Amino acid sequence: MKRIILIAGAVIMLFSCGKTERKESVITGTLSNELLKDDIREKFGEKYQITFEGNRFLIRIPVEYSQEYFYLTDQIEVFLLPGDSVFIESADGGFQFLGGRSAVISNILKEINQKKQKVMWDLNAQELYSLAPDSFKTVIIALQNDLIKLVDDTDAAELNYNFTRLEKEKINYRIYRILNTYEINFNGKNELVKKPDSTFYTYLAHADFRDTTLLQLNDFQKFIKSTIDLKLRQVNIGEKAQKHKFVRLMFSEIDKLNPSVKIRDEMIYYLMQGKIYNLNVNDAIMDTLQNLCKNGIYLSELQEMYLKYQKVLPGKPAPDFRFIDSIGKVYTLVDFEGSYLYMDVWGLFCAPCLKAVPAFNKIKYEFKDKNIAFIGVCRELPENRERWIDRMGKFNVTGLQFLPEDESKFINDYLIGEIPRYILIDKEGRFLNANAPDPSEELKTELYKYLN
Repeated sequence: MKRIILIAGAVIMLFSCGKTERKESVITGTLSNELLKDDIREKFGEKYQITFEGNRFLIRIPVEYSQEYFYLTDQIEVFLLPGDSVFIESADGGFQFLGGRSAVISNILKEINQKKQKVMWDLNAQELYSLAPDSFKTVIIALQNDLIKLVDDTDAAELNYNFTRLEKEKINYRIYRILNTYEINFNGKNELVKKPDSTFYTYLAHADFRDTTLLQLNDFQKFIKSTIDLKLRQVNIGEKAQKHKFVRLMFSEIDKLNPSVKIRDEMIYYLMQGKIYNLNVNDAIMDTLQNLCKNGIYLSELQEMYLKYQKVLPGKPAPDFRFIDSIGKVYTLVDFEGSYLYMDVWGLFCAPCLKAVPAFNKIKYEFKDKNIAFIGVCRELPENRERWIDRMGKFNVTGLQFLPEDESKFINDYLIGEIPRYILIDKEGRFLNANAPDPSEELKTELYKYLN
């Protein structure tokens, strides 16, 4: 567990704010782990001034760019009022905050977080996600009320109204996110349990997509992403098949939420990252994006990502590869010329990859007399060959299975991100679909389209 330790007096003397105290906010402490320097630079370096002396750090936040919540590490959350300073000190194997009103509130925040964690830990997730929609929602709303009471039972409201407001909003949006993801996490075995209908999602009417102060909250950021994912799942299957129309439809769904410009930019940025990765974007959509997204940094990043993925579009030549089988024989792309190639990129400890093995084996058998080769490529280094062979035997991974001779080159050439990843290549070695369907009825339909 990453920890920050502070020797308060030394740091206060070293980093005295002097007359600039009212013009900036300050977070300071001493790192117990040298590697945390990179984490702090990555989180805050582009926007704020950071000073290091040995393991001591100081983050200066100009008042005009200030916000209340700072997530210094996964465990350390700071509430910082504009123009105030917070010093972090080790205490009883943990940490405490020293300073003015911000330090007092941050210590209350730490206590609230510890109580919230205990409430969440007491939940039985397996039982919870086996409940029918109405019962699940009832339990989650009760949880929301319990967590809100934790905030009401503190003295925080007397110190700062905005703190209590934002703490309650954090709880609300964590609850909304849990409700958003109910359907994909549901593990009930009762087939009579119906999917949530529109009345299940009435809580979304309480979500505020115009309050930009919420963007500083991790829980709100995760909520808006889960809302985009929910909208993606709710779109008609037929419209999903029309990939470019589907993206434009999602733009309309975002507009229906009536978000502020900044929040809409966050939603569009998240949506477009996934759609570019899934190769569902064309030049016309990128042109439309120029008018929709007002965040220049996001636009630049999305354009760069779009150009990067051009090389794996349908019709583009697939890069050559060198794969090694279990007895050391090397295969290249040329070895599969003249037949279609379906590639399953998987990992030894990737649960979704291993879960798909039976379906993959079934489709391989169904198409065994067709002009298509099915291969598996494990994201593993050649020196881990024995572990690879052991996992294949344990999970019945059969057929043509390979390790890339140079994993890094293969990942870069084929733009492999998350796994499992499925790739379909034609008889001439050109991409048909660099993000093909998983072993499913949808895949069978696509394969028959080409084979016939």
